[in-house]
Amino acid sequence: YQRRVHGTRIIPRYRFVAMLVSSTPLRGALRSLPQKLKPLLPTCAAAVFGSQVQPNTAVAVPGFVFHSVLSQQFVRMLGNLSQFLKEGEAHAKARGFKVEDLLTYRLAPDQFNLIRQVQIACDTAKFAAARLTQGEATAPTFSDTETTVEELQARIAATVAYLNKFSPQDFERSSSLSITTPRWNGKTMRGSDYLNAHILPNFYFHVTTAYAILRHSGVGLGKKSYLGNLPFEE
Repeated sequence: YQRRVHGTRIIPRYRFVAMLVSSTPLRGALRSLPQKLKPLLPTCAAAVFGSQVQPNTAVAVPGFVFHSVLSQQFVRMLGNLSQFLKEGEAHAKARGFKVEDLLTYRLAPDQFNLIRQVQIACDTAKFAAARLTQGEATAPTFSDTETTVEELQARIAATVAYLNKFSPQDFERSSSLSITTPRWNGKTMRGSDYLNAHILPNFYFHVTTAYAILRHSGVGLGKKSYLGNLPFEE
């Protein structure tokens, strides 16, 4: 059912249940319950929501959600990352030092430098789209040999061009795919979890770290630089 109270749309009960059981924290809590208590979950859910809810039910994430993140938001942020590098280049020129020196800076001795942050941000976006569409074999490959701003800009542009090839229909099955990576030693993750728990935080971590390296080095970046051009309504 669906109704409005004082003009506010009330979420239908079955949709609320679907949203609830699909949340990553709740799924984690359900998995950690003692085995003898798990058979009681459908009964408890029925008492609360008035319907039978299976504890391990997978709720599909529509393809347009994946597409919105990977082919729209990530493309925007990669464009912002490109602008960070342009600002860094201008800063080095104004201060009279080689921009290549800026590319080797890092926030801490045990962290990657600026070049590697850009490389990983591109790879995270690229592999996300490839794995979530089962197209890893046809994804572009990068040699990880960039040493100049021009080469990093080319890598960003190639990543953006690849992401722009996808449509929402390409991600229709992504939610239920079993995803793995060479670093996971055979462990797998469902497509929707892969996006929420790995891809999103990993991508923003490296974009943010690239921003922080440049900002810490005196480049005149601010929050508006990070957010970029916002899609205001006309």
